[in-house]
Parts: sequence; C-alpha cells; structure tokens
Amino acid sequence: MPRPSPCRLLLLVALALHAAVAQQSQPADALAPLRAAWVKALADKNLDASIALYRDNALFLTPDGSRYAGREAIRGLYRNVFAAYTAQITMTSRSQECSGELCVDDGEYSEDLLESETAKKIHLAGSYLLVARRQNGTWKIARIVWTLAPEQTP
Repeated sequence: MPRPSPCRLLLLVALALHAAVAQQSQPADALAPLRAAWVKALADKNLDASIALYRDNALFLTPDGSRYAGREAIRGLYRNVFAAYTAQITMTSRSQECSGELCVDDGEYSEDLLESETAKKIHLAGSYLLVARRQNGTWKIARIVWTLAPEQTP
C-alpha cells in the first residue's frame, strides 16, 4: 500500500483542524441577538416576549439583592415593573466567553425610567452578568445579575 505524501498528510490535518475549529467557534458576540430581543421586549412592555427569553429555571437577581427564581416569579417581577415604569435601556457587552451550550456575557448598562404615576425620570447605570444556555439551538437566559454603579448605591 503506498504511503501518503507529507503534503497530502499536512493538507488532511489542516482540513481536520479547520473543521474542528469551525464547529466550536462562536460569533464574536453570540448573545447580541438575545440582548437586542431583551431590550426590545422591555421597551415594548411585552410580557410574553420578555418571559420567552428565559429558561424555565432561570434566576434574576436585582441590584437590591432580591432573587426571582423561575419563569413565573420573573413574570411577576416584569408585570410589576411594566405597571410602574416605562424603560429604555442600553446594554454594552464588555466580555463574553462561550463553550458548547453555555455562554457568559458581562457588561454595562444605562437605563432611563419614567414612573407611570408621577412621570418622574430616573436614570440608572451599572453592570450586568448574563449566563445563557442554548435550548433547541436558541440562547435562553439562565441567570442574570444586575448591579448599580457605586455612586448610585445607598
């Protein structure tokens, strides 16, 4: 049986490595569509669209340390927020690490709130940590943690 030439072996190894890397690589910002959908659903006060972005067992931690575990608890939080405020938020990813079915994104946010009853304007800013897990090919929020910038904490 003839031996393959070194050039042919090198080409086969290069093709195999390329295929392996292509399978594992994520877009530079794999969670950009998820963040964009989250921002839009919040601005539109769309409760169903907001909750659809979360896994069933998701966890939402607010800047004051409150925990909302599971979609139904998070739905209650959103229902209260939508009744009390209109919100416009921007999220800026600072770093992201993805591996397989998990992706961790951390960044900063800036949010302008308008109180429904008083029309009082509130500006908030801080950091977020978002952990997403792929579910049937779609990224869903598994954990999200919000903080306030140091000058805003009591």
